[in-house]
Amino acid sequence: VEDMLEDLDLGYSDGYATACINLQKQLMKIHNGVRKFQRHLTDVKPTPELIEKLKEIMSEVEISINSVKEEQRSRDLPAEVRALEVFLQKTGGSYGGWDQYDHEAFLKVWVKHSGEPGYRKEAKLYLPGRTMEEIEQHEEWHQELIYLQDRKKEVMTKHEERRRQLEVKLTVEEQLRLRRVEEEEQERRRRAEEEREREERRKEATKSIRRFNERIKLRVGKRLTFCPFFHIQVDNHVNRDPSRLTRPTKGWEERLKHIGPSGDGPMLQMFHRAVPTWRQGL
Repeated sequence: VEDMLEDLDLGYSDGYATACINLQKQLMKIHNGVRKFQRHLTDVKPTPELIEKLKEIMSEVEISINSVKEEQRSRDLPAEVRALEVFLQKTGGSYGGWDQYDHEAFLKVWVKHSGEPGYRKEAKLYLPGRTMEEIEQHEEWHQELIYLQDRKKEVMTKHEERRRQLEVKLTVEEQLRLRRVEEEEQERRRRAEEEREREERRKEATKSIRRFNERIKLRVGKRLTFCPFFHIQVDNHVNRDPSRLTRPTKGWEERLKHIGPSGDGPMLQMFHRAVPTWRQGL
């Protein structure tokens, strides 16, 4: 068991490089399988043998892909979980290289004596085909298994706690985000309502101003068409006759009556400008 644990420690130190090498091998295997599959599809007739061969190639490619996924999953696991898996792989699985019957017989006696050294004599009775040295080695293996299982359980418990904390954090962040969205929506609605109210007030003010202007015009029009001194309504409509500009006035027509057709008649008085005193007699 000690040799196995030493190999396990060395495996941890070289784990990253080994994982990279294994990944490259798996990817190359997948690549070769796909190319092989493509070659069989080129210029061939579909026969039962070919179809069976293609199924075999696709099965190999699928196995390689699943292996890559499994290795990726293992690398994503905590180190303590990987340590337990590597330990079981290197030491013969869940029974430490023993068959199930021998391991269960050993485990029954070991639990009965709570792992005290006195269990070995009774275990030898249940395991006549095993030497005392093999029983002691299996005991060491089992104790290491319990240690790794406890570490895995502890780590997984912490991992679950962190996962729940992360879920709570994400839930709270999502709630805060939704609250911010709701607040922004409420603010948008409030601004839209204020804008609508301002627009309504503006329209109402425009209507009020228009009505006021109409009342002013109406009042001014009434004052212009009404004479307050004589209390009579004046017709402000005047008929226009452009030809009256070329007709003689009433006064000129009266003068023509006195002059007559020959042009004789009373002389019109001619008015002259007054002469200043200092210029008279010059």
